[in-house]
Amino acid sequence: MRPASELPKLFNTRAFTLGQGTAADLTLRRLLGADLIRPTRGVRLHSSLAAELLERAVAYQLAVPDGAISHITAAVVWGFWLPLESDVVRGRKAVVTPERTWCDLAAMARPDRT
Repeated sequence: MRPASELPKLFNTRAFTLGQGTAADLTLRRLLGADLIRPTRGVRLHSSLAAELLERAVAYQLAVPDGAISHITAAVVWGFWLPLESDVVRGRKAVVTPERTWCDLAAMARPDRT
């Protein structure tokens, strides 16, 4: 089996859409390569980034451009303490404000656990 052709350097460090890949002259075979994961329809992410929850969240945002990282993911991005395990890291994409995150989490709170 032949090794996969090189990706443009930018695609090694962030998620990209199939349209962006096609515009960069990547073939369908390359877009289906084993080193790329498919976090959501029409989006690819290099497998070396798959462990980073924020990178996966950013990948989902490519499919929903007007979306924002919110709730538990945003809480971890902002460094809020949460009584649960999480592996999100702070990043560079649209994240709701800390105040909004607090309100989002409040809506999720169970009265018997406050």
